[in-house]
Amino acid sequence: MKSVAFYFPYYELSGCPVLFLNLAEYIARNHKEYEVYVVDFVDGYMAQNRSDKEMVKLIPFHKGKECVVDTDYLVMQAILPSAMRPELTIADNVKVLQWVLHPMNFFPSVFPLNFFRNYFENNLDTYRSVLNKYYAKEIKNTQLLISCLHKGKCLCFNSSGYVPTTESLLGESIGEYTLVQNASSDSTIRKESFELSDEIHMSWVGRLCDFKIYILNYTLERLKRYAEENKKKIVFHVIGDGELESLLFNKESEWFTIIKEGTISKNELDAFMVNNSSLNFAMGVSAIESAKLGIATIVLDATYQEVKGDYIFHWFYTNEDFDTGHMITESDFEEGNKSLETMLDSFLLSPKEYSDRSFKYYEDNYSLKIVVGKLLNCLEGITLKWGDLPQIVKRKSLSRKVYNMLKYNKAL
Repeated sequence: MKSVAFYFPYYELSGCPVLFLNLAEYIARNHKEYEVYVVDFVDGYMAQNRSDKEMVKLIPFHKGKECVVDTDYLVMQAILPSAMRPELTIADNVKVLQWVLHPMNFFPSVFPLNFFRNYFENNLDTYRSVLNKYYAKEIKNTQLLISCLHKGKCLCFNSSGYVPTTESLLGESIGEYTLVQNASSDSTIRKESFELSDEIHMSWVGRLCDFKIYILNYTLERLKRYAEENKKKIVFHVIGDGELESLLFNKESEWFTIIKEGTISKNELDAFMVNNSSLNFAMGVSAIESAKLGIATIVLDATYQEVKGDYIFHWFYTNEDFDTGHMITESDFEEGNKSLETMLDSFLLSPKEYSDRSFKYYEDNYSLKIVVGKLLNCLEGITLKWGDLPQIVKRKSLSRKVYNMLKYNKAL
């Protein structure tokens, strides 16, 4: 029997642990040739939300203590080895799949503190200049790492939209690449009522964090304006919390109300969404999770700074190459466009049509059966073991060692 582990120690409801737990449980149920594990805090999201703790086993992750992973395969969100948590030890024989689930996953964070990271992620040209002048070894090591991962068939992207960002950081083309899209958990329920009352209930599902809060605030401001101009009552449910919750848009009116629901458990979220939302705004896994319920879904894109200008909104079912949210660029704006207003007008006239379109797109592209098949093919095709990676790409810089010592009281 082969063994596979999914690594993402995290306490809160978030796209990556939701995705990894969905995949782990599906593989455990339907592919008995695999022994399946999740690597998480004992009271973390994946650990606590396993439907069968014997079927999906736990490799416990403790702060400040070494966590050894020695399975045949390890699936993790792509990250530079030098930036990994110091507690994690991956055995040399493990085949590790680095899955790019965020466009900045391979961002060589010479300065790991949030202030520097956010500044440089919004000023890539400046950052490349700094790297090329003062940290040429960091760029060279990143290029070497991705080259090794690519040749060893242990690198995949969940969206083609993430490839150009990675290439721009490296300053070179990746060449051919493998796409493994996000997946949604299966659901036994689907939205069936499409009669809109005097109050139109909409929602957001996702963390209130650095690359999500600004596009969410922009969307809330636009929805408030639409509600007031069209004299339509909109009730907006914000599902999720995070470190930037204090920045959440909070201007309400007679026509626009925001309800902060906080985090809702996996076991309760589907029913809550079906009963309380007719239109959902989200990115990544959260967008897929609402579409699977037959809830009309609009995908938002990521940014680390306040959104200014006329952003172009788009339906989930119009995405190409599995793009469920990319980093916003100038091409995502068009002066004077009324994309959101047009979409809302059409949706209010025929909500069932947009529900059906979202569900069909999910069913054809993001069901667990389809994505797990692609993922297992990737795992079986890996030719590079963790111990085969050059030691130089695993070496931690002085700033990273200091950061680990300050944050985790451990510098490895």
